[in-house]
Amino acid sequence: MNLMRVRILTKVKKKDLAYLNGLLSEGKLRAAGTYENSPLAGLTILSVPSREDAEAIAKEDPIVKNNGASYQIIEWDPKFGDFK
Repeated sequence: MNLMRVRILTKVKKKDLAYLNGLLSEGKLRAAGTYENSPLAGLTILSVPSREDAEAIAKEDPIVKNNGASYQIIEWDPKFGDFK
């Protein structure tokens, strides 16, 4: 486990939760969380009109801004279930 990354995540955790809660109340965040077997990695599902909007949101994430994580944007078109 990367000690520097753990320190960054600990430092900005409250800011990141506030950021995610803001996205949730704006209707932009559908789900977010860490992977069960990898607590330093996670998945965020957004509902935004464009890839550019998703990029802007990812770049403003406090953990990303503090070099605690990187991101990859994958566009998804759900066909079944709660996310359609």
